Amino acid sequence: MKLGGPGDIVPPALIMTLIHFDNGLYPKLLRLSPTWHTSVTQALDFHCNPFENDFVNTYTSELLFRTSYI
Repeated sequence: MKLGGPGDIVPPALIMTLIHFDNGLYPKLLRLSPTWHTSVTQALDFHCNPFENDFVNTYTSELLFRTSYI
């Protein structure tokens, strides 16, 4: 089974499993090929997106300084 050939996008779940197994693989996976670089970047964005959205939704008022303290 060949993964990450020209034009093949590697499944995000596979990439996140590899990164969770060994964090040191992250920079190595980025350097494998342009396809792997794109796949790893997309997988990480897909994985972190819920955390980022939750943070923004929770702290919107602090980020936008909606509340006046005067």
